[in-house]
Amino acid sequence: MTNKFVLFDHTADLGVRATAPDLGELVTQAVQGFYATIGTVAAGSATVADDLWIIDADSRADALRDLLARLLDEFELRQRVAADVALIRFEESGLEARVSLAPLDLGRSELQREVKAVTYHELTVEKVVEGWTATFIVDI
Repeated sequence: MTNKFVLFDHTADLGVRATAPDLGELVTQAVQGFYATIGTVAAGSATVADDLWIIDADSRADALRDLLARLLDEFELRQRVAADVALIRFEESGLEARVSLAPLDLGRSELQREVKAVTYHELTVEKVVEGWTATFIVDI
């Protein structure tokens, strides 16, 4: 299975379906798909934060949504984007990841949409024959 993500229309929202052979790559594809809902989002070259994010949740799907929602907050409130998300643990009870944030590079970015929220609608993280798949919807 090759890593990939696709965007799909969903009413007044936009959905992302990410696939990957393992959970680490799934998170990477989901993060890239999330940023693609905004447009072309480029990180600056300097890392401004390198933190361990611990997200407790009731399911893998909720943990992924919470990670993406936190990235949206960083983008909206501080104009920072994830330069790297290194997954440490991703279980039904939550996830841990080392997240490196960099300033948004407006010169190399093309922002096309305002994402208001990462929703719980159609939210899934599932084991499939080829690996893993995640689906989430963003409110635009």
